[in-house]
Amino acid sequence: DRAGVGRRGDRSVWTVTAKAYLREADPVFRVLVCAVLPTGAEREVLACDHAAREVFGEPDGVLFESYGCSDLVEKVRGAELVSPTLQRQHGLFSRLHRLMAEGRIQFPADAGRDPRTGTPGLLKSELVTFAYDCEREGATKFGTQRGAHDDTVYSLAWACEACDGEAQERKFWWQDKQFVRELYGVGGDEDAAPEPDPARHLTDPLAVHRAALANL
Repeated sequence: DRAGVGRRGDRSVWTVTAKAYLREADPVFRVLVCAVLPTGAEREVLACDHAAREVFGEPDGVLFESYGCSDLVEKVRGAELVSPTLQRQHGLFSRLHRLMAEGRIQFPADAGRDPRTGTPGLLKSELVTFAYDCEREGATKFGTQRGAHDDTVYSLAWACEACDGEAQERKFWWQDKQFVRELYGVGGDEDAAPEPDPARHLTDPLAVHRAALANL
């Protein structure tokens, strides 16, 4: 969610969420990053995208609101522009309400820190004040009261939408023979790759460090 030009003082927020299936139940969504950007400048957004890919790998989806991010979509791999129409917002926030009611969304208490004041917990405070109003002809308006902010909530809703599709097929590192050869310093063809030992890399700091560097 990127702030546009105006006097409202909207914030630009970069949110990363992960979806996990626990005990074969409905998926749980976890907020990994909720970064409130100082200005929303292109360099800040691209830095957030780069950091997220380095830490979490390739995302299953990246969504940008069309009215504020048309200049970014071609610079972020796999990004898609979406329009926050009333119908789309109804689906976004109906899902978010359901996830909250069912206890299937988790986030740190300090998620969302004001870059100007250093105040943490903007996501929680904005969720508390977030509401909807039924207007004429049955239209529903989502947001907060005049003067308040809802940017972290919108960003969260889009992030949940982005990761709620079919997940990409992923390999564990020990299933990637090329990576295993590089990790153990072995050349040659795939058949020459040694049998990996995942347990060793959970306990050997040097091996973990080498694995991280090789995977960047």
